[in-house]
Amino acid sequence: MTGGAEMLQAEEIGLVQVVDFDAEVGERVPPKAWKKSLLVVACCLLCTCVLGVPTAFLFMGNGKGAEEGDTSILIENRSLPQVAAHHQHSAVKPRAHLTVAQDKWQETSKDFVHWEDKLSMAFSRGMTYREPFLEITVTGDYYIYAQVTFKHVHPCREASKSIQLSINRKSDRYDVPEELISSTKSVVSKCPWSQPIYLGAVVNLEQRDQLVVNASHLKMVDIKTEHKTFFGAFLL
Repeated sequence: MTGGAEMLQAEEIGLVQVVDFDAEVGERVPPKAWKKSLLVVACCLLCTCVLGVPTAFLFMGNGKGAEEGDTSILIENRSLPQVAAHHQHSAVKPRAHLTVAQDKWQETSKDFVHWEDKLSMAFSRGMTYREPFLEITVTGDYYIYAQVTFKHVHPCREASKSIQLSINRKSDRYDVPEELISSTKSVVSKCPWSQPIYLGAVVNLEQRDQLVVNASHLKMVDIKTEHKTFFGAFLL
């Protein structure tokens, strides 16, 4: 066997395979055609790996981005009502709680009760107090309330008395103040005595309306205790 590789035939599993025999090395080697096929297959596998890895990362990246995008949209959609609610609660609704003004107290012909709007328990937010009127700055439904406590005066005498309390509205729409709520009580008691009257109601008020409290027998009003004589309103 000379002149390069000699062709050998070997029967394996019923098939005839052709191989080259290298006389110098003494081993069987695949034919040249097979070498080319193996080279092509190896190149294809290499290209598939090279292209497949970036493609896989690309699809994974797109999927993750889409999921994150969807999540952000859901979070954003859920956050809109929360933001609106936050702004709504953070906005201060008009409200005021006034206490009896001890240093400003005086009896007038119109029986106005005078109030304190800054000291101690008293405050006014989003509303304006111009003595003796509490002015509305925003149109809406308000809960208005007032309590005035009456007590005996010295020298105390046993007698029957009728005490009255009312909350009135002064408005540009009316020539005279309008009575919103009122109450009357009769006091028949031995000395000493004390009688509170409380008023409260929901009313619709408009901007620039003014509320004022009128009471009978101003000399009998308890002006020493702020939690017994007070007046207020707040927007619902």
